[in-house]
Amino acid sequence: MHRILVTSLLFLLAYELPGQDLKTIEVAEAYKDRDRINLSTFAESIEYIRLETSDETLYSYPTVRGIQGDSIILVKSMNRTSIFNRKTGSFIRDIGHIGQDPDSYQRPGPLGFNTDNGNVFVYGYRKIIEYSLATDKIVHETNVPDLMEIGGVRTTFSSGAYTDTQINMNYWSEQGYFVGLVTNLSGKDPIKLVLYNRVGQIIKFFENKQTFEKKNPKHMKMQSNSYYEFDNAGYYKEHFSDTTFQFNSQKIQPKYVFNTGKYSPPHKRQDFLTDDESNRLMFIKLLQEDSHFVYFELHHQQQYRVGLFNKKTNQTLISDPESDDLNGFYNDLDNFVPFIPSFRTQEGYLVGTISAEDVYTWFQSNRSKANKLPEHLKRFKNIDPEDNPIVMIVKPKN
Repeated sequence: MHRILVTSLLFLLAYELPGQDLKTIEVAEAYKDRDRINLSTFAESIEYIRLETSDETLYSYPTVRGIQGDSIILVKSMNRTSIFNRKTGSFIRDIGHIGQDPDSYQRPGPLGFNTDNGNVFVYGYRKIIEYSLATDKIVHETNVPDLMEIGGVRTTFSSGAYTDTQINMNYWSEQGYFVGLVTNLSGKDPIKLVLYNRVGQIIKFFENKQTFEKKNPKHMKMQSNSYYEFDNAGYYKEHFSDTTFQFNSQKIQPKYVFNTGKYSPPHKRQDFLTDDESNRLMFIKLLQEDSHFVYFELHHQQQYRVGLFNKKTNQTLISDPESDDLNGFYNDLDNFVPFIPSFRTQEGYLVGTISAEDVYTWFQSNRSKANKLPEHLKRFKNIDPEDNPIVMIVKPKN
């Protein structure tokens, strides 16, 4: 009990620190002047890596989860974890396997590399497993903390079923600990963020002060909360919040406010919104940040658009997609497919992927532009819509 009170007090002291560098990102105003955002605004060059497609590399919803230096691309799907050659895109091998035996894991999960030692993260039952790339063996396991021990709440339904406050998404921080995001499923979950080490011990947790009424307590709606890391700090934004919080192992404070004006999602009424009401609102998903820009995605009127905030000039830009099918920053570097960043590498490169189906569609819809592409890009014309995705690696301007 003392531990909870002390940690809560530390949270309150940190939370009340003034946001000395709090910046407002004017989304609603920028939306009025939405226009094409050129990739050259922030990018110096772009590289494409076509992941090998063969009978051995058939995946269900493949996603790139990390890049290790100049050697390895980590790809995860519904039931596989694999590594590909960073330079050629050729398949190297699978990491571990799903199963019940001691050397297996339960599911791949969204975690990538342990940046301290190069191990690959996967999920077991209520634990995070690390595989060594060198031996393809399990070398470490971390139990995900039980939040009921630090003040979590249990919501019980009339049927007798229940749900507890729990971590819904885990990330690895380059600061050497896990970041656990807690989705407020019950409307009254008291914890927002949990930081814990590889032993499973909680380093710090930050309380959730925002509650909302549930329309139907049995209905648990998973929200797409956002997280990224930049300059030795974590950044976190909830789906129904306009504020991005910056945090480390000592404190948390508001960093960016996305001003969506009359289109701002109402936190208190989130469980009572109709689909039509939600479509009229503006929802912001954080993408990434670097020394010059904050990259984000806007969902409004059933349309996705990318956004860019210049940290030096405080200018906000909202894109007007080149087509209904393809959203992203307009690729004026080589006049090919648009780009959306998914993560940053340790070296500072922005990484995104585009599906083979989207590349195929682009060639079908842009025959004139396709004929003018450089030869190394024309070879993508023979892509099959069912092929593995293409990895896009952008080098930002200094």
